[in-house]
Amino acid sequence: MKAAPSAGRPRRERVHHGAGTSLESPLNPQVRGSAVEFRLLGGVEVTASGQPVDVGHARQRCVLAVLLIEANNPVPTDVLLDRVWDEGLPHTARGTLLSYLTRLRRALGTDTEIVRRSGGYALVVDEQAIDIHRFRELLTQARAAGDDETALDLFDQALELWRGEPLAGLDTPWINSIRESYEHERRTAELDRTDVLLRAGRHSELVAPLLSEARKQPLDERLAGQVMLALFQSGRQADALNHFRQTGQHLADELGTDPGPALQALHQRILTGDPTLVPSEPPAPDRAARELADMVHRQWTKEAGSLRRPNPLSVRWSITGRPVAAKQPVSSARGDLARLVRTFQEAPSRQMVGWYSASQARARQCWRCCSPSRCWKRRGRAIQCRCC
Repeated sequence: MKAAPSAGRPRRERVHHGAGTSLESPLNPQVRGSAVEFRLLGGVEVTASGQPVDVGHARQRCVLAVLLIEANNPVPTDVLLDRVWDEGLPHTARGTLLSYLTRLRRALGTDTEIVRRSGGYALVVDEQAIDIHRFRELLTQARAAGDDETALDLFDQALELWRGEPLAGLDTPWINSIRESYEHERRTAELDRTDVLLRAGRHSELVAPLLSEARKQPLDERLAGQVMLALFQSGRQADALNHFRQTGQHLADELGTDPGPALQALHQRILTGDPTLVPSEPPAPDRAARELADMVHRQWTKEAGSLRRPNPLSVRWSITGRPVAAKQPVSSARGDLARLVRTFQEAPSRQMVGWYSASQARARQCWRCCSPSRCWKRRGRAIQCRCC
C-alpha cells in the first residue's frame, strides 16, 4: 500500500537506466553452478547445493523477499520502496536500495538474475526453487489425488516445507499482510489434511489435537465440525453434540451469530446417529502394522549382533490387506524377487516396514513413483532399490 506524500517525506526522483543496463558485480563462487533454493516459509533464506548463502541483514532480506513474492514480475521502484520502508522511508532510500540490489546480485551469482524492467526490478527465477510455490503445487496435487494415501503423503510433503513463522524477522505492513495470507494457506492445508484422515478412519489419533486446536480457535466452524466428527466416529456422540453447543455459544457471544448451515447440518446428522458418518474399517489396521513392526524389530535386534556388516538388512514384507498373510512376514533373501514384486502389485493396500537413515524421504519418494519390478534389484542376499 503506497502512503500519501507528506511534508516530512522527501520526493522520490525516478532514476532512468539505459535499455538493458544492469548492475554488474563479481560472482559468488559458492553459488556459481549450484542448485539455488529460496525459502520464505520461515526466515528468509537462500541455499546453494544445501549450503546457506549470506543475503545480508533484515532490510536487504526484505528487498529479496518482495522480489521473491513477485517472482518474474517487475516491481515498480516506488512500490518496492514502500513495501520495504513504508512510512519510515529515509531520503537516502533510493540509493540504499540500489546498494542492496548490487549486494544481492553478488550473493546470488548469475543463476538467478535481478533485472531492470518496466520502471522497476524483477527477480528471474524458476518458481519451483521457491518453497511457497512448491508448497502450493503439492497442495494442488494432493487435492486432485485419486486416493487418500497419495493425498496424505502429498499434504505431508507440503507441510514439511514449513520451518516456522513465514517471513520471520521482517516487519512492514505489506510483509505482515503477506505473512497473514501464508498462514491462512497453511491452516487451510492442515484442515484439508484432517479431512483426509477422518475419511480414512483415523479419528482416534485426531481427537486430542483437534480439541486442543479448537480451544485456540473457538470461532472456526470448519474446525468445530472436524472435532464433532472425530468425536462421533470415536463413539462419543454426546461429546460431539456438546461441542456443537459450545461452539454456538462462542459464536453468539463473540459475533452475535448462529452456526452456519454446514455445521448445523452436521449436528443434525450426529443427533440422529447417521451411520454414513463412520468410515468403513481401513484395509491395513494400525494394530497389524504395530505387531509387524515389533516382530521385525525383535528379529533385527537379534540378527544385528551376529553380523559384521548388518546393512543392508533384507527386506521383509506383509500384505496388510490379507490378514492371513499379515501374520507371516517372509524374508525376501530366502524368497523369490518375482513373487515379492507380484504380491505387492496385487495387494489392495501396501505397507513397508523398515529402518531409514537420512535417506528416508528419498526411499518414500522412490516407492511412490517407481514400480517395484522396475526399481528393485538384488545385491547379494538383499533387495535394494535402483533409485536409492
